[in-house]
Amino acid sequence: MNFCPKIQRGSYCHAKQKIPLVLEPATGRISPVVQRLIMRLNLLLFFITLVITQVSGHNLFAQKITLNKVSSPLRKVIKELRDQSGYDFFYSNELLKKGRPVTIRVKNASLEEVLEKCFVDQPFTYVVKDQAVIIKEKERTLADPGNRIAEGGKLQKTVTGIVTGTTGAPLPNVTVQVKGTQNGTTTDMEGRFSIAVSDESAILVFEHIGFTTTEHTVSATAMDIVLTESLTDLDEVVVIGYGTARKS
Repeated sequence: MNFCPKIQRGSYCHAKQKIPLVLEPATGRISPVVQRLIMRLNLLLFFITLVITQVSGHNLFAQKITLNKVSSPLRKVIKELRDQSGYDFFYSNELLKKGRPVTIRVKNASLEEVLEKCFVDQPFTYVVKDQAVIIKEKERTLADPGNRIAEGGKLQKTVTGIVTGTTGAPLPNVTVQVKGTQNGTTTDMEGRFSIAVSDESAILVFEHIGFTTTEHTVSATAMDIVLTESLTDLDEVVVIGYGTARKS
């Protein structure tokens, strides 16, 4: 059995080996060897923390989102996004009241992709910072694509929207026209439309075979229109090989 016959300042005996103490014998300060060891440990902890933070943030943003919503309130969609992604959402209740219902069908999509789809026709935008999504109002200028100068120097704005039936299914090929003008367009296969108007009190007329024609005053740059089926119009429709036509 080995014993330390004498304990000296600056070292201690253990199995016939001298191991330096933390403090220097002469000055009582931390020895340079221990200082270097502490610096290395601190540096190692820093890099471990940095890697964990980056991996955690990357995995969180990379989480897959699955949604199947038809004309769902934006607030409910945001709640599901928060639950599935773990991200926090910050917004004003007054601002969110201006939001349009969301129709979206995605499976195993990234949060970034889902956000782009949800906010494509909304009157506000968003920014992603750290692990939070901040919803804020859009800043509109003359340089924005949604604003144009019409003849006579009057500012035009672009109105977008979606037309659906009473079941919530989008309606394609709906005629959308500014009342009293030749300015018009039709909805695409997802029921979406985009039309430029120069008068904030302009009236848009929505017409589709088999549905009641409706008129809506432009009250916002984003509109949701629901058309109801017309039994009278359906009686007058004749089905032909390549489409529909009214009875003559």
